[in-house]
Amino acid sequence: MRLTSDGFLKAVAKPIKGSKQRRPMCRRKEILTMDINMLRRALWVFLRPLIQLITNLLSPEVGDEWLRELNKFLRREPCWIPVTEAATKRAEKVKVYLRRLFTFKLGAVVGKDTYATALQAFRARFDLDFENRGIVFSGVASEIEVATDELAGNGKFSEFLGNTAVELEKRRMLGSQFLAICRDNPGKLLRYGYANFFVLTKGDEAVMKDLSNVFVARVYLLRRGWLDARLDGFRFGRVWFGVNRYRVFSPQ
Repeated sequence: MRLTSDGFLKAVAKPIKGSKQRRPMCRRKEILTMDINMLRRALWVFLRPLIQLITNLLSPEVGDEWLRELNKFLRREPCWIPVTEAATKRAEKVKVYLRRLFTFKLGAVVGKDTYATALQAFRARFDLDFENRGIVFSGVASEIEVATDELAGNGKFSEFLGNTAVELEKRRMLGSQFLAICRDNPGKLLRYGYANFFVLTKGDEAVMKDLSNVFVARVYLLRRGWLDARLDGFRFGRVWFGVNRYRVFSPQ
């Protein structure tokens, strides 16, 4: 008997008697599930800016402005520049480093103090740089009003004391005045190891334009009432934190 091609295919496809026919394997469909709250949050993150944009565009007060800036954005042009500059200027004006605490009168200084008497006043520590940098205590001055401010924001000396000769000249004290405040008016100083700042210059000179003769005295009033005095260059790069409420003493 001759077997045609169609017959051969049928014979192959026909299961053998007594054998089990295997069913074709098919993969079970996997369904991705997501928590409903997670889905809501995802949709809200996407839709919220879009809803806000549409609301602003439809607003009769600011709609024209938003449409104009949106068109700039779509054309890849700079947008919101005037608004950004104004906000930056407002932020700079608002930032305040010092807050006034009180003022007090400092009596006249007669200029009889020397480096040796200053060394006796600062019993805990007296930085050698006071002598090395030419700070003197022999200046003569009449009675003045002293302003006491506390640091309200983080900043370097150049940020909260001033960064020009004019600004620093207003804060400059004579070495003799600095000594008189610390030695004769310790109750005005911040206690518990926190710094008190004074702007001084070499030889009680006027502040130079390049600020090269400007220094900042840093005084600590310790537990026993002992004084610790150190001298930093004005360009000292440390950032002082407002949370410590450091005090700054300046002529009124």
